Amino acid sequence: MEVSQDNIKIAQFVAKAIGFKPQVYPYWDNDKTLSIDILDVEDPINKLVKFYCTIGVSDSPNLINLKEEKQNIPVEILFSAYSKFKKAPNILASSSFYLMKNRWYIQPGTVFKDIVNDYYPTSEMKHLLFTRPFLWYDKLSELQLETKKINWLFMIPVSQKELEYKLNKNTEKLENLLQEKEIDIFDLERRSVL
Repeated sequence: MEVSQDNIKIAQFVAKAIGFKPQVYPYWDNDKTLSIDILDVEDPINKLVKFYCTIGVSDSPNLINLKEEKQNIPVEILFSAYSKFKKAPNILASSSFYLMKNRWYIQPGTVFKDIVNDYYPTSEMKHLLFTRPFLWYDKLSELQLETKKINWLFMIPVSQKELEYKLNKNTEKLENLLQEKEIDIFDLERRSVL
């Protein structure tokens, strides 16, 4: 399938903003009927860290309730992990397929359950919390393209207890707790803070 000019621009924009040595790989679903391109770049500061970004999720509808009506908010998803976690891009691809095939929708505070657990079953990290891409606030603004305006979301792995804390309190309180505890967001096998 031919890559659209808009998606080429997304890849170029993200690669320039967040890392170096960009490479793009297609990832296929289990049936080999659908693929998503994943941009893979190295962290310019820490060579042990990889950054990943979907290229083309924004082609699928992301219908969010805004002002009592649903609006399509096109998004691309970012994810980061130490390079030793070879299945990190697969986690991102799996999350993408839920949007593309199953029509799940995401916004800050959304959680996808058990996706990390599918790839790293012994880790305390089980789920994925979507948040704003705080690592790149100064570099990743909305990207206005000819056919769409791209917003960015970042996935953070969370434990079952951290998810329960979010459900009992709220997303902001969980994010504050994770920041206060200075979690290592690149470690897919970190210990839960709760």
